[in-house]
Amino acid sequence: MRELAELIEFYPESWKNANAYLLHIGDGLLIDPGLSMPEEARDKVHTLLATHAHYDHLAGLDSWLEVQGSRFVCPGADAPLLDDAEANASKLFAHSRSFPQPDHWIEDGESLNFGENFRLECWHTPGHTPGSSCFLLFQKTQAGEEKVMALFTGDTLFADSVGRSDLLGGNPIKMKESIELLRERLSALPPDLAVFPGHGQADQAGNILSKNPFMRQGGFFAL
Repeated sequence: MRELAELIEFYPESWKNANAYLLHIGDGLLIDPGLSMPEEARDKVHTLLATHAHYDHLAGLDSWLEVQGSRFVCPGADAPLLDDAEANASKLFAHSRSFPQPDHWIEDGESLNFGENFRLECWHTPGHTPGSSCFLLFQKTQAGEEKVMALFTGDTLFADSVGRSDLLGGNPIKMKESIELLRERLSALPPDLAVFPGHGQADQAGNILSKNPFMRQGGFFAL
């Protein structure tokens, strides 16, 4: 975790924004720009990445895009949510909003490169929204190999639960499939892998697999 602490600044959730993560990689990455840009973060971030297109993950986007050269990246399947206040859940916050079209739609299996040493891989995990995605961070070692560093799960997977699937665009069948996919993939990754969710506290993959009831074989979905 100490190595990650030097790479990641954590902005905890509030009533209107989800957890946000500022990664000091490449020209700077912010995952889930729900909060307005703090002045001390100006010029530290040039890529804004949404795990999905809900209001609490995008509410501060415009302020971050004021930085010259910034780009917005969003999962492709969430395209219809950006200009639909009901679908992007901004109506639930009594603040109907639409959001700008991204500079890039990211798809399952695609990677974003940050400098020569970091890569972020997209895992499409629908259920909370059609485009909900998780992102796995890799760092290149001095030997030229890739080391897995962290997983950012948005509102698909939390430390002790999973995201809701009852909002507009949610799909419990897809959520079940996504959780089964994550259980399989996390089981193949180091148990001390840091998992950073859209809400709540971070945890390690091994703890989530053993303690999160939804991650057991079948989980609550089997009831």
